Amino acid sequence: MTAAPVSINARYLLHPVTGIQRYAREIVARLPAASHRLVEAPPWAKGAKGHLWEQLPLRSQARGSLLWNPCQTGPVGLGRQVVTIHDMGTFDHPGSYSGAFAAWYRHCIASVAAAAEQVIAVSEFTKQRLLQHVKMDPARVSVILEGADARFRRADAGTVTQLRRRLGIADGQRIVLSLGSLEPRKNLAALLAAWQAIGSGRRQDALLVLVGKQGDPAVFRNLGVEAVPERVLFTGYLKDEDLPAMYSAAQAFVYPSLYEGFGLPVLEAMSCATPVVTSNVSSLPEVIGDAGHLVDPHSRDELAAALLRCLDDEAWLAQAAQAGLARSRRFSWDEAARQTWQLLAAHA
Repeated sequence: MTAAPVSINARYLLHPVTGIQRYAREIVARLPAASHRLVEAPPWAKGAKGHLWEQLPLRSQARGSLLWNPCQTGPVGLGRQVVTIHDMGTFDHPGSYSGAFAAWYRHCIASVAAAAEQVIAVSEFTKQRLLQHVKMDPARVSVILEGADARFRRADAGTVTQLRRRLGIADGQRIVLSLGSLEPRKNLAALLAAWQAIGSGRRQDALLVLVGKQGDPAVFRNLGVEAVPERVLFTGYLKDEDLPAMYSAAQAFVYPSLYEGFGLPVLEAMSCATPVVTSNVSSLPEVIGDAGHLVDPHSRDELAAALLRCLDDEAWLAQAAQAGLARSRRFSWDEAARQTWQLLAAHA
């Protein structure tokens, strides 16, 4: 235990659990109990007000200890801090965000990373993109990969049946699943176009299920979806405890994202022994290795062919399920937390 505790920017507790919030919760839950204290944000600290809270009250409340910011942003210019960078999307794909949002995030991430004692990147891809955009010593950037919680495993048949019935999915109807916030870089328009292209006859007994909260219209531009094909179900946001059953209900998981800092849903799907199709860009090949099917996310034809493989190729489905499960065992929240605490303790 360090002489001075580590303070943790806990603004993530105000938000629904998606990828970044899950990362923070999983790591914090595994840190030594007496090693840290959470600096929780007041209920009003959301959106722009949340960033204001980080710049003023958080900076003051963390004084005298090392501050760890697990979710990209923190007090600008503060030296006594560590920050985890999940992606550089506002630098690499600024058109996917509103101008004001992208400008603030670029300024905040660059300033926090440049001043911090150490930066954690969740993939080698994210580290390289950070170093491309922010002038800093590469030795101050450590790659610590994410993990999948043990509860992400194949759900029992009864739990899967209950979820299917709650979502109104008929018994026997095959599911191709995609998951993520409905924002432009998730490439929803291309996925729907590919689903349309394979023809209604080939997907007559199948349903494309899209799980995720709609992106904030003040932040994300139009998704580019002109029409939704038949046999598509938007579930909206699903509770965290439903996700293992949702992955397990699917015949395959398709994640054609244009840009990911890590790609946690791919790892979660593999952990549930669900075959995965994902993009051959950004960090996603780091996660999936050779355990799934990689596609060019800009190619409708490649996506359509991959969807047909998910529906028709029983041999590949069986092989990919086992390969993905084996691959997933290389990633561990316990190991990620151990490495994170080792880094924090060295600077506290």
